[in-house]
Amino acid sequence: MNIKIIHQPQEKENYIVAVKERNIPTAPLNLQDKNNFLSLMINQFPQIKNVKGKKEIEYGLIHRIDTPTVGLVLIALDQKTYDNLLELQTQNKIRKYYRAICKKVPDNREKLQAFPEIEDLERELQEGLEIKSYFRFYGKGRKEVRPVAQNSSQIALKKVDKKVLYNTEIKLICKEDNQYSFDCKITNGFRHQVRCHLAWLNFPIIGDPLYNCLEKESNQNNQLEFRAYKIDINGIIYTM
Repeated sequence: MNIKIIHQPQEKENYIVAVKERNIPTAPLNLQDKNNFLSLMINQFPQIKNVKGKKEIEYGLIHRIDTPTVGLVLIALDQKTYDNLLELQTQNKIRKYYRAICKKVPDNREKLQAFPEIEDLERELQEGLEIKSYFRFYGKGRKEVRPVAQNSSQIALKKVDKKVLYNTEIKLICKEDNQYSFDCKITNGFRHQVRCHLAWLNFPIIGDPLYNCLEKESNQNNQLEFRAYKIDINGIIYTM
């Protein structure tokens, strides 16, 4: 596979920013798994394996994007760079931007609770809306997540995976009939965060089989209309 490299490693910026194609996992499941983006990158940059990451098999990988998502991934090539990038991420100085194409649904029934009602939601989205929640895993094999609001009951809060509030900034870019394009920004991230937050607002992403009730009902196999198109690393910006 010919991987598009957005940023080649340099002496002061010894990391890679590259485009992961759709429908390939970001990271391996185990040491034998080679069918993933990180393993392909290691074939080109074997020094990645010298980095000790959060998990043994993830090496210099700074963050993941979902398997059906196309977009930018950041990988460090040495330990010092990895540690510096991880610290920036902890300080919310690595910003990840996504473009999502959605359809508004009257009631996305897979949600376990409704997002607090906003009188003029579309106007708020045009101006820019920040969504905050905790998250908990959900369903068979914990393959999905569900948002848990700050004012939820103690029973709901006990199910939260980490007592961390995850923020998604959402801005409506354009609307054509019932098709909405959103710009979304996060710093720290949880699995499926943006996808789940959009569904929470009743704007699930087109082609999302997990968080779009209409996709489940029609059993469609459309591609996920979602891409990670920009990364801002403490003011240094990379785009697809």
